[in-house]
Amino acid sequence: MQAAMLRLLLAVLLLACLPNQSGAAAPAPISNIVLLHYDVAADGTYLRTLHLERHAATDTEAGSLAVFPWQYDTARGNTTIIAAYTLKADGRKLPADPASFSDQPASNSPAAPFPPTRRQKLIRFPGVTAGDSVVLDLREHVFQSLLPGVFSLALMFDRTQLWDVRATISLPAGMKLYADAAGPVASDVSDGADVTYAWLYHSTGFVPLEVTMLPAIERLPRLVVTTAASWQQIAHAYAAAALPQQAVTPRLDDTAALITHGQTDQRAVAERLYDWVRTSIGYLPVALGDSEIPPHTADTVLTTKQGDSADQAVLLAALLKAKGIQSELVLVPSDNLFHLTVPAPFSQLNHVLLYVPALRTYADTTAGSLPFGVLPFNEYGKPALYAVTGSDVLGAIPMLSPDAASSTSNTTAHLTADDMVVGDSRTEATGPFELALRTTAASIAADNAAQVAQAQSRALGQFGTARFDAPPADGSDASYALSGHFAVSLWPLLSADNRLTMPIGLRLLPRPGDFLIGPLDAPDLPASEPTPCFPGHQVSTVTLDLAPKYHVLQLPPDRKIANDAFSYESHWSAQGQALTVRREMISRVNTPLCSGRLRETTAAALRMIRQDYTETVALAPAQ
Repeated sequence: MQAAMLRLLLAVLLLACLPNQSGAAAPAPISNIVLLHYDVAADGTYLRTLHLERHAATDTEAGSLAVFPWQYDTARGNTTIIAAYTLKADGRKLPADPASFSDQPASNSPAAPFPPTRRQKLIRFPGVTAGDSVVLDLREHVFQSLLPGVFSLALMFDRTQLWDVRATISLPAGMKLYADAAGPVASDVSDGADVTYAWLYHSTGFVPLEVTMLPAIERLPRLVVTTAASWQQIAHAYAAAALPQQAVTPRLDDTAALITHGQTDQRAVAERLYDWVRTSIGYLPVALGDSEIPPHTADTVLTTKQGDSADQAVLLAALLKAKGIQSELVLVPSDNLFHLTVPAPFSQLNHVLLYVPALRTYADTTAGSLPFGVLPFNEYGKPALYAVTGSDVLGAIPMLSPDAASSTSNTTAHLTADDMVVGDSRTEATGPFELALRTTAASIAADNAAQVAQAQSRALGQFGTARFDAPPADGSDASYALSGHFAVSLWPLLSADNRLTMPIGLRLLPRPGDFLIGPLDAPDLPASEPTPCFPGHQVSTVTLDLAPKYHVLQLPPDRKIANDAFSYESHWSAQGQALTVRREMISRVNTPLCSGRLRETTAAALRMIRQDYTETVALAPAQ
């Protein structure tokens, strides 16, 4: 999980969710000694003390330890540095100079117009070289919990480093702690006026960077603890904080009436309000837990015209309420997390959607151009926590409908007398694929379209010129198309023995076989590693006219893979000197995560599809 999404995670243990790490160099191991203690009060506030020693075996490691970032929130607590020094290999201590410390807004701090409260203190250690250690002692008093009465903590341990950790948590008698530990071992539990829980974690060896698509909280040694007895408690606490923020003021009432003027159909009213929020309110990409809880009031968001996902959801909920339409805030993970552990909320749930029960529709106004009721790929099938006051609070976002996401790419090109491949590409998309295509179009509009096209063409191994013809990226039509023109050299595509690799054209979305059942360009991803999967339909057709220089001697074999979950087919044909290859992928997967036997099946299919894309056509010079 991204570090910005783990509000309560000890800064030194934060680790971003690894993407596919094929071929990535493993960092040199750093060894850590951590003594961590929490004194927790009945209202969920706490005093945290940390003793940290980090040892550098090489100069490269030493350079990475010379500056230590510590994040804190001025609205919720304060931090005191008790001691900071470099422990030299010969036993000398070089104290860190507090004057060298710097303090700046954290990268995950909310942006203007809201005052930033999240800060980052950079602690600089002097003279760190190979064989030295940096030592830090600090104390943090958190005087305001994110949710009243709830204490939660999530620690994850990077396996490319070595760890000796003792973590203790003291609670008032009668206050229970619920834990999920994978790696750390529970130690002694002391009784008395306070109850102290302890965990020990010792890593026995260095583990290279993993090739995985799972978030840190699912794949790393972890300690997740909370005083919340159930997810129902979390849902009720968040609802108590967020529901008052949806109050309908006269200004909100007038705004809703103006936006929906002349419209009485309930769904059409909801669509108009959704479109207005997504196009009129700027999105601040701050994760839930790194933003204020409760969210800003709907009236405040209406005034500032900016907000994070929770703020935008609250505003839309208030506008809907003004028109008599009830809705529910829904908390979901934004990364590849599909299973919730103990109810430690903001280490697992970091994004807010809206659900409209009367329309059975989910809406995410932060998803750019997507029409009402369509979500980004990464939100379908996710576990969901409904911020309501009832008992039915846990569920899941429904899976994407098999026919709701499609991409179609058509490239037509011809070979010129001076050995250039000149052609046009057109890509059309619906559903979540449309969001990616419109995002590309928006970036093209912001930059030089010709330069973007040429850079994209070069990235695909094609050299020449290219340009895009991008229509406006805004709007909420059910489909969107983007076209481009290219002229690239034949010679990188043609081997000395006249074996032709078909031109790619201008590829704007994943090619058939990629993404829907797993990443095509991650050959090192083990078949045992789960991958997100989605239903959808992908088609690409490339036609190249070889006249007047070549004719086809032999076509590659067609391929067909078919089972209950998906099918892939490639078909080659030649008509005269025009050569065509058509590829199609249809995914019918009904689970958001391909794992176990299904993942083994998709991994085998991806190997075959990867091979299919390497096929070449045997040519002969025309007589």
